[in-house]
Amino acid sequence: MDRSKAARAATVEQLYEAHITRALRLAYLVCGDRDVADDLAHDAFERAIGRFHHLRNPELFWPYLRRSIINGASSWWRRRVTERVALARHDAQPKPPPATSTVEDRDPLWRIVRTLPVRQRTALILRYFEDLSEQESALVMGCSRAAVRSLTTRGLNALRDRISQENSDGS
Repeated sequence: MDRSKAARAATVEQLYEAHITRALRLAYLVCGDRDVADDLAHDAFERAIGRFHHLRNPELFWPYLRRSIINGASSWWRRRVTERVALARHDAQPKPPPATSTVEDRDPLWRIVRTLPVRQRTALILRYFEDLSEQESALVMGCSRAAVRSLTTRGLNALRDRISQENSDGS
């Protein structure tokens, strides 16, 4: 292996080690499915590595990877909706998700967050989990700053309503 290939392999390995855990976590928070999150994160990493030599600043790798994950998740959600519509047309019932007993499934707050529409959930994750500004979140989501503000506000209000509803039902 010549030096340039060895250097590139070392760089890819370093980038993978530095970012894959965060990428997997972000993908999981957006889609809520471990297997899909694994696919999304690794596909996004593969695409980002393919474009890495075009990045003028290597520090921009994580924002590029994050955007790729969000785009991949959006595509996954669109395909999922299309599949459900097709199933409904053919009177087929979607299979229930496999029964699992993970911490995420038992955590009431996470269960409530997973009921939010995908764009609201994505806005909340980018704002509060990734700690991005409204402008940065808007760039990642491909929408306006006002849209991020609106999605975040609606998401927080929905969370408050659902939490108070669960608390009043459980009391």
